[in-house]
Amino acid sequence: MLEIGTILTLKTINEKEPENEELYKCRVVDKGPEVLYVDYPVHIKTNKSRFFMNGTAFNATFVTEKNSVYTFQTKVVGKEKREIPTMIIQDPGEEKYIRIQRRRFVRVETAVDVSVSREGSEEAFTTITKDISAGGAAIKIPKNLELKQKEQLNMLVVLPIKSGEFHYLKLKGEIVRVSDEGPNSTAYIQFAEMTPSERQLLLRFCYERQLLLRKKGLLE
Repeated sequence: MLEIGTILTLKTINEKEPENEELYKCRVVDKGPEVLYVDYPVHIKTNKSRFFMNGTAFNATFVTEKNSVYTFQTKVVGKEKREIPTMIIQDPGEEKYIRIQRRRFVRVETAVDVSVSREGSEEAFTTITKDISAGGAAIKIPKNLELKQKEQLNMLVVLPIKSGEFHYLKLKGEIVRVSDEGPNSTAYIQFAEMTPSERQLLLRFCYERQLLLRKKGLLE
């Protein structure tokens, strides 16, 4: 399940100040009995690598080739210099991996630009999201346009990352519900056929937006 070459996202644990928890990315370069050898973690925002002291605890997340997302708790237990410097972390074993269901992805209320077309059609319309997560999104339906449940969509999602970069994700999705409440109709979409790197990018985007909303006092 967790293979050599898998990308891990490590989130520091700070129970007293959760808003100060940080995200790092690393790659599994080898496996041993109850341990994983990873390259030095790189801070997702600053792109600077860092080594952590023994005992430092993390929540680790990874995505399988089948786009299933798992998380587990781990901690640093040592370091070893190989072809590259490696950090050694605990591997609790597959029985301790927790699969994250799509409904558990953090959904963040934010406006993201999206270009949408129906499956099999070249005509596209532009709109914005009402919220988004690594599992799906809610988009505003433009006036005079009708979307129906179970329709298949092709989407180009524009993600502005805090570093100043813009990432363009070509995603497929299915409408699971349409709501006519409020001034604008809303289509609730579940993403499909997503690569692990695309999933990680969405997780990163949602985490950054959460931190921003907390700083502005708009999120508890």
